[in-house]
Amino acid sequence: MPQHDSILGHYEEQELTVTATGGQFNLTFGGQTTGDLPYSSSPEEVQSALEGLASIGAGNVAVRGGPGSEDGSTPYRIIFRGTLGYQDVEEVSVADGVEALQGTATIETVAPAIARGTVGEESATPALRDATVTLPQGLVVNPSSANGLGACSPAQIGLLPTGPEPGPHFSKQVPSCPESSNLGTVKVITPVFDDPLQGHVFLATPHDNPFGSLLALYLTVEGHGLHIKLAGKVAANPTTGQLSTTFTENPQLPVEQLQLHLNPGALGPLRTPASCGTYTTSSVLTPWSAPQSGPPATPSDTYRIGHGPGGGSCTVTAAPSFQAGTVSAVAGIYSPFVLSISRADGTPEISGLDDTLPPGLLAKLAGVPYCSDAALAAAAGREGKLEQAQASCPAASQVGTVSVGAGAGPTPFNAAGKAYLAGPYKGAPLSLAVVVPAVAGPFDLGTVVVRTALQVDPTTAQVRAISDPFPHILQGIPIDIRSIDLRIDRGEFIKTPTSCDPFAVTGSAALLNGQSVATSNRFQVAECGRLGFKPRLKLAFGGPTKRTGNPAVKAVLTAPGGQANIAGTTVILPRSEFIDQAHVNGPCTRVQFAADQCPAGSILGTAKAYSPLLDKPLEGPVYFRSNGGERRLPDIVADLDGQIHVVLVGFIDSVKVGNEGSRVRTRFLNVPDAPVSRFELKLKGGKRGLIENSKNLCKVKPVANVQMTAHNGKTSDFLQGIETVCGHGKKSKHQKH
Repeated sequence: MPQHDSILGHYEEQELTVTATGGQFNLTFGGQTTGDLPYSSSPEEVQSALEGLASIGAGNVAVRGGPGSEDGSTPYRIIFRGTLGYQDVEEVSVADGVEALQGTATIETVAPAIARGTVGEESATPALRDATVTLPQGLVVNPSSANGLGACSPAQIGLLPTGPEPGPHFSKQVPSCPESSNLGTVKVITPVFDDPLQGHVFLATPHDNPFGSLLALYLTVEGHGLHIKLAGKVAANPTTGQLSTTFTENPQLPVEQLQLHLNPGALGPLRTPASCGTYTTSSVLTPWSAPQSGPPATPSDTYRIGHGPGGGSCTVTAAPSFQAGTVSAVAGIYSPFVLSISRADGTPEISGLDDTLPPGLLAKLAGVPYCSDAALAAAAGREGKLEQAQASCPAASQVGTVSVGAGAGPTPFNAAGKAYLAGPYKGAPLSLAVVVPAVAGPFDLGTVVVRTALQVDPTTAQVRAISDPFPHILQGIPIDIRSIDLRIDRGEFIKTPTSCDPFAVTGSAALLNGQSVATSNRFQVAECGRLGFKPRLKLAFGGPTKRTGNPAVKAVLTAPGGQANIAGTTVILPRSEFIDQAHVNGPCTRVQFAADQCPAGSILGTAKAYSPLLDKPLEGPVYFRSNGGERRLPDIVADLDGQIHVVLVGFIDSVKVGNEGSRVRTRFLNVPDAPVSRFELKLKGGKRGLIENSKNLCKVKPVANVQMTAHNGKTSDFLQGIETVCGHGKKSKHQKH
């Protein structure tokens, strides 16, 4: 009789077919015969009768199936094992008692059987060689499972170098895989033993496994002195995350069922699909008899998801939770800024942010170098562990930290990263680069770099932060972003407004399903009244001082630190000065200004602004710019460029002051809530001078009326004498009153 060699030892299987409607039969082996067996005996009764023969003995035979089994399958399957499993046994025969049957009984030696369908379905088919099981799309790796997750190394599983036979080879040692790498359990039901063999599923060390793959499994089965080990490669679709697991060159085992149970719960290795519906698991099963036995079997199974997380509705429409603001709500101080956004399980994933900060919430860029584009590109191409060990960006450019929660369930995995100040990006003068090493448990999925363009409104200096799309999947592992916590906490970096008006951090969150939801969080600082307001302004005329002359104008504004920021400045010139209408022609149009194509003739002078928030001053030309007829005279506009771009617009008109008649007035009413330590304005005189003298300046005492307003509501009104240079270079100083 042929024997079948396997990791379970030598065994032989015979089939007893009984076709009868009544009567009894007997079986003979080794010259010994059983007692009478009813035609519909259970497999347990047949096994007991055979074990009662001295020629067989207890534990040396197993019987499965037959007309007396639970499913009524036929024939009986007689498997020799134990001491007889290592011998070339004779065939069991049907004794003379067969004529008592109302039918026939025959014995045949067959190949080992293997389960190849749904639970309970048995077929005497050849042993399984290769098996590929593909999970439905949406049933993917759960990042939450990385919490406390470990991996089993080749040494711990007992992996041997490649041998003469195909497939992985293992030593006979007992596996020593850490419990943290245990993903579930395995149960193998085999006719060779009465009780099932038990085992475990272990996560193999990524890239250090028989396949060199990111995902791989080890199946271990133990019992009756055996230690069976199998290795399977898990492929994750890089676009969808769909999982397909393949075990090849499996040992020729007589297996009825193999049950694999992955750990359930919040830290389970798999996450169910995000939407309700019917899902199908498919397989391709190839026997050792292929190709002679025909094409592989392709059984499948379906299941349905009928409710959302926690048993709720399939459609979860809750918007993400959003919070943003400074840690301290005190006006005019440095304080960390925090932004947090999170979503509930089952809601659409967050894929991007677009937020606008309140006016006056600014950053001190002075002394902070940029992380270069080259450094960020290098970070994006590195392994996460290398980035953790040594950051690509210089430490001096770090402005904060970030924590990203990923995965299903109540305990998402949190990955820590850093936020760096970076240079111009996508048309914005600045950017914020968030660098997160994607290291989760034993997995290293590289380094994620997400840049956020920081646009600065030139009129209000408000910052609008527009992020690049967040990654959705890394190397076939869906990230499943649940939360983002950004903390900009560099010392003396974020400066709060000096206005106590109520504002908000507003914007929107883009979702992976293509939708966008509005986000908003109220923002308001307090204690604005404690901030002082004592700015100073010096005015001077130069050049022609005689009547009809066009003097040059110089204004220098200074403001002590730690005070409320200037919101508006009004200067009313003395009665001796008026607008030279002959020099009003040819202002720059708004279209030309927007295109940075103002004609040279529209340039009135220059301006320069110094701020403690910047390394260098902002400076640029001062234009005479058309306002589209909104006012009788064009506006005076300072176009200041540097690390950021700011535009200051002054309105020119005339106003009556007491009984003095009309006087020229210039008003800058929309000054950003930003600290300015010094502001210089220089207007040309002579042929391009805007101001004309109605009197000889050396014979009068020109005095201007100055009205200044702070963002905290305080004011400062005073008379300011205008310094002039008269004959022989002698200055005429007129102090403020």
